[in-house]
This record gives sequence, structure tokens and C-alpha cells, in this order.
Amino acid sequence: MNWTQLLSTKRVRELRGDGGSTGDHRTEFERDYDRIVFSSPIRRLKDKTQVFPLDPNDFVRTRLTHSLEVASVARGLVKAVAMPTNQIEVRLPEPARHEIEERLDDIQNIAATAALVHDLGNPPFGHFGEAAIGAWFASGIGEQAIDPLNGHPELADDLLKFEGNARTTRLLASLQILADSHGLNLTAGTLSASMKYVAASREADKDGPDKSRAKPGFCQTEQHIVELVRNETGTGPARNPIAYLVEAADDSVYSICDVEDGIRKGVISWGDFIEALEEEDLQEVARNAQGFIINRAKQSGLDLGDAEGEACSVQFRVAAQGMAISAAASAFAKNYETIMTGTFGGELLDEKGKLPAERLIARCKKIGRERVYNKRPTVELELRGETILHGLLDVLWRGVEHFDGDPPKPKTAQGKAYSLLSRNYRSLFEHSWKTPVPTGTDAAVWRHYLKLMLITDYVAGMTDGYAASLHKSLRNA
Repeated sequence: MNWTQLLSTKRVRELRGDGGSTGDHRTEFERDYDRIVFSSPIRRLKDKTQVFPLDPNDFVRTRLTHSLEVASVARGLVKAVAMPTNQIEVRLPEPARHEIEERLDDIQNIAATAALVHDLGNPPFGHFGEAAIGAWFASGIGEQAIDPLNGHPELADDLLKFEGNARTTRLLASLQILADSHGLNLTAGTLSASMKYVAASREADKDGPDKSRAKPGFCQTEQHIVELVRNETGTGPARNPIAYLVEAADDSVYSICDVEDGIRKGVISWGDFIEALEEEDLQEVARNAQGFIINRAKQSGLDLGDAEGEACSVQFRVAAQGMAISAAASAFAKNYETIMTGTFGGELLDEKGKLPAERLIARCKKIGRERVYNKRPTVELELRGETILHGLLDVLWRGVEHFDGDPPKPKTAQGKAYSLLSRNYRSLFEHSWKTPVPTGTDAAVWRHYLKLMLITDYVAGMTDGYAASLHKSLRNA
């Protein structure tokens, strides 16, 4: 790969042969960032779960605040790669460092945009919502609905293996309608970097050696666009180098901040957190953070009281993320050649790594799994979310089950269910129904797949609150 191609400013509309676009005083990558900031899917993230579903407390992170934090860290990580400090042990060879520094603003803007959208396709109720949507297609009404796709795993797996990352690609490239069917019409450079995973659903292998293929990265509806972007940016089937930096930023943010939220919520105490770190050098990071807070409080005459643990967790996050950025920047430089040849396949912050930062991130992830995510209130809300999502999919399937080119009559139960669906999504669906099917695909099977994608797209795009409210209304509860 080379940076000239990777930073392609061609937009999806131009790649598809429908003409270019007119620029303004901003760079093309600044325009990408701004399009995301002003889009409706980014606004919905304010009411989507990060850790605690339907949480009434404002201080607990949502997907929106999490995404903003990842974007901030991603910008800093790119700069650390291009302009390393003394804390970064391994540095890029001079020609590569100079090349990245010359395009620093562009790469930072792409990284920030990719970070901002990295959770855009996540459904309501967090990762449990992903599993719940996939599970709907494996039993009951959903199993009957997907039956016509038997023998077509390339289509069925988009639904059975529902994945938020693949839906992010779909949102960016297709679903977010402006004036045509090109989604947000982002640049090839930004769209490429936003794809954390590069495998189609049927090719994903969570146990394989290549982490970039562990989960689905796109649906069959976007395969043609993905191929155009890969050819334009020169990545081929490999992950874009910027995606590694965004992944590292995300790992460092969620692993540390989810525990911070757990401390704020009182599901784990600061003292228990230090104990759970287990390893002496990792505990030392936390104790240093605590010492810093206590000394500052004494100097200012401030009595922190019960808030001391929260303050310590914030200072710990600052120190831990600084360690993670340095480690990730060093790993990027160390593996630069294999990253640029598309043969790396690992993660910059290796969960099995031996560096203090790698062990710290891995330990925080484990503490999150064992001490934060599995608390009873969270589990109860996740199970409630599954009931909500399955109930909504049951109703919405009635609206599209017998669709054959014309919407159902509005006064029928089917018509009323169909009217619940997003008008934009219905417009895109009805347009797609009339367009030629992909070469080698049975038309009836493809159109049945489109019906299932429609209801899945709509439910996945809901916020936690809206999904709960609509389900309650339909049940007359």
C-alpha cells in the first residue's frame, strides 16, 4: 500500500460513475468529518448503550460520548506515530515518518472520522443487542422468515451473524439517504479506514489468526462498493493501516473507561479495582494516580470524601491511556512493513502482549467482563432488550412478509406494520426492489433477503429509548 492511494479523495458517487462533487474551503476529509457530525445516526448514539442500558444517570457514558473520546484518542495516536516523543520506544523509519507527517492533518481527520463512526451500526442494548437480532433468525418467526435463504449462506449469514461493524459500512455507504442512494457519499480514504473488519459474513473466522477477519465487515448489499473502495485505495482485501490505529484507540478507551463508569456507578470500588489488577506494576499505576489526587486535594484544601475513588479513576485513565498511546504508536512503527503489505493480521495492543500497557488494557477488559458487565441490573436490562427487539421484529416482519413490489394496503394490519418502518428505509428498499439483482443471484431469493434486511436495518438503527417506547406502545403496556 502507499499513502497517495490510501488518502484517495474520490467519493462513492464518483467511484460508481455518477459524477464527482463540488468542494469548498474545507479539505475533502474535513468534509467527511463534518458530514458525520451533522448526520442523524451520530445523534442517535446519545441514546445507545455503552455499558449500562437505559441508564438514567447523565455521567455514565453513551455510545456518543464513547465515540467522541475514541476520536480524540485516535487523533493523538496518529500524531504520536508521526511526531514521536521520548516515551515511544520504536519509531518509524525516516522516509515513512516524513511521508506521514506531510499528510498528518489528512490522516488525523480520517482517523477521527473512522473513530466517530466505529459504533454507528450498533443496535440498541449494546453487544447483547447484536446477539439478540441474530438469535431472532434462529428460532420462531425469524427462523421461518429466513428459511427461503437456506442454501445461500452468503446472504443468510448477514442476518444470522448480525454485526454492528458491517451495519456501519451499510449505513455509511447506502442507508443514510441525502439525495440519492450513495449513503453519505464519503471519500474512499475515509470509508476504507472505517472498516475495522474486512471479511464478508460467510468468511468471518473469530478463531483465525487474522484479527481483521474475526467478524463480518460488510453485507452483500455493499460488496460492490467495498470492492470499488479497495481498488481505489490499494488495500485489496487487507485492512487499511489507519484502521489499526482506530482499533487501538477504541481498545484503550473502552477498556479503561468502562471500568471508570463501573466505579462511578458503584458496582466496583476503587480499592477492589486496584486489587483486581493483581500484578504489582499495574497496581503501581493505580496507586500513583491515587497519590496524585490525594496530594492535589491536600494542597487545595479540598475534601473529596466519597468522590475520592471517582477522582482516582479519572487520573488512572489519563495515565493508562498515555501508556496505551505510546505502546500502540511503537507497535505501529515496529510492524509498519507488514501493515503496509497487508500481512500483519494482529492488533497493536495485543491482549497476550507482555508490555505493561498491553497487560494493563487486557486486565481492565477482564475486570470489565467479570466485575462490571455481568452485574444483575445490567443483565436484567439486556434481557429486557432481547424481549423488545424480538417483539419488534415479529411485528415488522408482518409488514414486509408478503411484499411483492407494491406496499401493502394502508388499512390492513400488514400495511400498518409497514408504515412503522422508516420512510427513508422504505424508499431505499422499494428502489432496490426494482434494480437489477447481482449477477448469479436468484431474483426471488435476493428480494426476500432485501425484505429481511429492511426490518433489521430499521430495528438496528433505533435508540434504546425509542425501541423500548415503541415496544411498550405496541403491547399497550
